[in-house]
Amino acid sequence: MTTLSNAQRIGSRLRRARKRKGLTQEKLSELTGIGRVHISHIECGRVSPSMEKLILLMDSLEAEPNEIFCDVVKTGRPFLMKENESLFRELDSGNQAIVRIVMESLKKEMPDGSDEGGE
Repeated sequence: MTTLSNAQRIGSRLRRARKRKGLTQEKLSELTGIGRVHISHIECGRVSPSMEKLILLMDSLEAEPNEIFCDVVKTGRPFLMKENESLFRELDSGNQAIVRIVMESLKKEMPDGSDEGGE
């Protein structure tokens, strides 16, 4: 099982926030002064942004900290649960059943005592 690094998780969330705003990497680069290639590397998780650049990106994207860090820090779990619930509700009942089966299967494969996804 592949585990994503924090840089990859944060980068992925920044990409989602950028797309939600309807921005290209080029336009975000113009708004922030951060190079387009550097933004690409951040979104892919190849590099971690400095605190200053992370704050600049989040402000430009109007992204809440929980939106960006929800699967990195434990206090973000309520946001992550809300996001998962929203995605789940968008599925038809047949696909919801498939997701439940997959989740149950994954849960069985988790090591005992793991708090990776549980409360």
